[in-house]
Amino acid sequence: DELTVEIEGDTLRVGGCRRDEVLTESVFYHQMEITYSRFERVIRFPCPIEGALVERRYKDGLLILHLRSPEECE
Repeated sequence: DELTVEIEGDTLRVGGCRRDEVLTESVFYHQMEITYSRFERVIRFPCPIEGALVERRYKDGLLILHLRSPEECE
């Protein structure tokens, strides 16, 4: 719900907020490399992608974006 995907020209921008989870059971770990709070990633493509159709899937903490050109969908 707190994820945005925007396309403008040749740029794909993904932003959101990853909230810290409160665990009720005792958890022990040696090292943890998950960042919580706001994030934003910007990816530039070698050509314009504006008008592309975006399919989004989010499963088990992994976001998969599939961009299709309008011609590919016809």
